[in-house]
Amino acid sequence: MEQKSRKIALVVAIIAGIFLVAVVAIGIIDGIQSGTAEKPEDETEEVISANCSTIECIKKIDVTDSVEKITETIGVEPEYDEFSERYKWKLSNNESIAREKSGDSYILQATINKENVANADVDLSVYNEIKADIQNGKAYTYEDLVKKLGGVEGVVAGKTKNSKRYIWVDKHNQTFSATINNDDGKCSIISLR
Repeated sequence: MEQKSRKIALVVAIIAGIFLVAVVAIGIIDGIQSGTAEKPEDETEEVISANCSTIECIKKIDVTDSVEKITETIGVEPEYDEFSERYKWKLSNNESIAREKSGDSYILQATINKENVANADVDLSVYNEIKADIQNGKAYTYEDLVKKLGGVEGVVAGKTKNSKRYIWVDKHNQTFSATINNDDGKCSIISLR
């Protein structure tokens, strides 16, 4: 009888433990969904006072600009990685502009928070059509892509001495990227992520 009572007590304790874990998990999930859950300290948005937003800054600088000129334009001191010869201007926790050496020139790359540029009017259902057209030799200009993607302007996300890379982000945070040649204005590379 005593052994049976112990088994019952053990089963009750296990059920109570499972119930307690479920209640805690539901409370955490509910807090996250309602936005009341606390962010860990490392996820809080760092406030950096730059002269312009990432999107505006990348438009204002050129690959031929000196580090000093880029720093003056952005208004933030860069971090430097000696190994890769890469300068990075951090504009927030998740946005930055980097300049790297590429052969005898430089590449500028902007890391942009997709949520800040997402647009419900961007139509990425045409990606496969555009990809097939380009593979078959059809040339798309930036203006052609704007029309094809729902009439939404792209955001400059990268520059080389020969091209600019634009991105379009839809409401699901999918990103269409297109590289446009500076000389002829035609799209040479596209991707969808």
